[in-house]
Amino acid sequence: MAKISDRLKLLRESLGMNKNRFSVYIGLPNVYITQYEGGKSEPANKFYVRLKDKIPNLRLDWLITGSGDMYDPPEPKKDRRKTVSVPVLGYADCGKPASQWYKEEISSLEMEGVKQYRNVFAMKAAGDSMSPYINKGDTLICADIAFEGIKDRTAVVIAFKAPAEMYEANAKLMVRDKDHLILYSVNTKYEPLRVPKSSVVRVYKLVKIIRDVN
Repeated sequence: MAKISDRLKLLRESLGMNKNRFSVYIGLPNVYITQYEGGKSEPANKFYVRLKDKIPNLRLDWLITGSGDMYDPPEPKKDRRKTVSVPVLGYADCGKPASQWYKEEISSLEMEGVKQYRNVFAMKAAGDSMSPYINKGDTLICADIAFEGIKDRTAVVIAFKAPAEMYEANAKLMVRDKDHLILYSVNTKYEPLRVPKSSVVRVYKLVKIIRDVN
């Protein structure tokens, strides 16, 4: 489905709710649901936040872009034999690249489903340009994948060259353009960034987003 309005209607129907019940469930007047499903207006950020609060396993990237599945698969019980210790290296700015890649104290977390990747690490999201797909405070699980194997319009964390042998990290959706990369945001108030490939140290694929919904 090419339109958010169509996917929103499909989501509501998958929950077995009419518009009135769905509006009460989300906590917004029915008129907003009607406008969103009719394509007369785009959902505001608070609508996505309320959806995610009510439906934690909903994949917002499916609702916003149409990619992937509507819901996350059920979380299996963790098997320690299948987990990997993933270091949390620092902060990735979901705006202009500004945050330092590394921080003084490096913590770690146990992750399943990432053993197939090499050089797996985590970053904490800062900024709001990728909201509601990526929110401030989300934990971004990144993997070192061959650049040629990363598809356009994929969420990535990019390491840029920076002074004093430090890197700067930026989380965006990426599209290739000859000698440049076009980095764009989910939040439309932010203009796309066009950066030369020569300024990029490495592009890492975002393979998982961990969000505390409490």
